Amino acid sequence: MFENQPVPYLALLSEPDEPSRVYPLTPGRSLVIGRSSDADICVNDARMSRRHCEIVAGETGAIIVRDLESTNGTLVNDAKIREAHLNDGDLILVGRTKFRFQAAEHRLAGASNGSPFSSDETTPREYDFGAIADSLAIVHTPAEGENSCAVCRREVTRRDIKSGAASRVHGQICCAQCIQTDPLINKVISGFRLDTRLGGGLWCAVYKAEQLSMARPVVLRVLNAKWLNDGERASKFLAAVKRGGQISHPNLVRLYDIGRFEAMRYICVEFIDGESAKRRALKKSMPLDEALEAIRAVAGAVEIAHRRGLCHHDIRPANIFFNADNVPKLAGLGFMHGIEETAAGKVRIPHAMEDVAFRAPEQLTGKSGPAADVYSLGAVLHYMLAERAPFDAATPELLVRMILTEQPTPAARLRRGIPGRVSAALERAMAKNPAVRYRTCLEFVSELCD
Repeated sequence: MFENQPVPYLALLSEPDEPSRVYPLTPGRSLVIGRSSDADICVNDARMSRRHCEIVAGETGAIIVRDLESTNGTLVNDAKIREAHLNDGDLILVGRTKFRFQAAEHRLAGASNGSPFSSDETTPREYDFGAIADSLAIVHTPAEGENSCAVCRREVTRRDIKSGAASRVHGQICCAQCIQTDPLINKVISGFRLDTRLGGGLWCAVYKAEQLSMARPVVLRVLNAKWLNDGERASKFLAAVKRGGQISHPNLVRLYDIGRFEAMRYICVEFIDGESAKRRALKKSMPLDEALEAIRAVAGAVEIAHRRGLCHHDIRPANIFFNADNVPKLAGLGFMHGIEETAAGKVRIPHAMEDVAFRAPEQLTGKSGPAADVYSLGAVLHYMLAERAPFDAATPELLVRMILTEQPTPAARLRRGIPGRVSAALERAMAKNPAVRYRTCLEFVSELCD
């Protein structure tokens, strides 16, 4: 970012000269404008050359536009140029397409108050990164690829998994000791026989079970009685989960039932006999078309939730599963919303670093809305294409700092063959300021898939 200066951007103008898309300008990086799919800003304009011009952001803050020997030339404020320094408000004509350069971060009404940017600010606020990490109880977790129990964090060997002493389902590992000492294994509660523990945490234990009446596998989340020890909190949490379960979409994991057995409360959800996007991306590079189609499908489900007034707020690769027919399904709708509502000021929910890495900046600092899910969809697509999260940090404090203040390395630099339109869409979807992002998930995927 520019030292002590607002973050500049380039705006693609539509009639009547209103910004329809914005492109933040990063120091030391250039953006090529042209008709080619390899251009950073790809525009379908017959009068535009394949590589028409480039915008260069210097380390000192200077912004230069340079014509790339285009057929019809590049104009700045109606004057044809070979190279020119840009000033705030300059108009650039490329073919029939008009851009405007702004020396300040693009601002729109309605920015979230919890954002690193608000509607009356142009630069990020100052934050105590360590305090934020501590308040969210972000905990360090083993690096991806290491095997550790999701319950007790003990190391699990491949031999244990291969022999069946430990379990691995949906990317979650449970060690032999936790399985052996769990009193619910092989018990039948409310018509469900609990077969294997998948993992768990502060608020629930997760099991693979069989619903005996339907002879089908399910996932049973048994809620922790110590966490839900008062009726008001339990009611609020289960009401939020129920709201999520009332939304039906082919790309959402279905919620079958919410029930009670003696002193226990449980949630029964669909079991997906497949692998998560996290495991799939770790095993091999996902083809571009496959990754885009998965994000398109999941975005449709999230859009339906937004229209019903519910945000997901926990979209990440470990929450997206591919079933036997390779259909992606998003899990957890309503769970995070319920946890955040009932936990406020009462209990600290620990978050693994690999989960926080896909959250929007405003989720770390205050209130957030649908724009946070747009950010997370972009972060998940980045992971699918680049095989790494947008930010990789050694400590929770460093992770918070990177999410709030740094730009991720563009996926196009980490993997060849990513079109310019995809790179530009990812950059906008993961903008720090939620007002700059796409207004809806469908608007985001329409930029990716058109």
